[in-house]
Amino acid sequence: SVSFIEKVLSSGSWLRSLHHYGSQWLPFFLFLHLIRLRTCEAYKFHRVQWVTAVTLLAFVMAAGATGYSLPWDARAFFSTRVAEGLLAGLPIVGNNARFWLLAGNQISTLTLSRFFALHVVVIPFFILIVVAWRVAVESKWNLALINHRTIAAAVVFLALAIWTLRFHAPLGPAVTDVNADYLPRP
Repeated sequence: SVSFIEKVLSSGSWLRSLHHYGSQWLPFFLFLHLIRLRTCEAYKFHRVQWVTAVTLLAFVMAAGATGYSLPWDARAFFSTRVAEGLLAGLPIVGNNARFWLLAGNQISTLTLSRFFALHVVVIPFFILIVVAWRVAVESKWNLALINHRTIAAAVVFLALAIWTLRFHAPLGPAVTDVNADYLPRP
């Protein structure tokens, strides 16, 4: 459980904080990357970069959507309820999509298992495929550019690691400890 990771594992709180804040920084930096590509009109001249950036942003957002429910605190429970309602509202496929997402009619441990499998196995696999394809295509163009980006990524990761030493990831109240008046805040 998240409590076990936080309190018992060596550096568990720091690793959870690294994951928590990294999952917030990654979409932000991907969005900045998309803005840079948009201003350079990469969608016209560098289509591989544009398509991979948009695809990566979609997969990162999917990873965030599935990972948000995993701490299973009150905020996670209510966000899963929102996702359930959004899917149920889709025309034609809504009820089937909701049933598939929840792995049944109600939110249960099967729902959590499904979110975990998507978050840890399926979505990272697709992210790795997209990144590997992009690096393979880009390595034919310019190897020095990859080194420059690697250094930039290392600096951002170092900043993130230092940030997480000071600011630990929050964890809301347990689902069983709140009533209907609880207002979950992102």
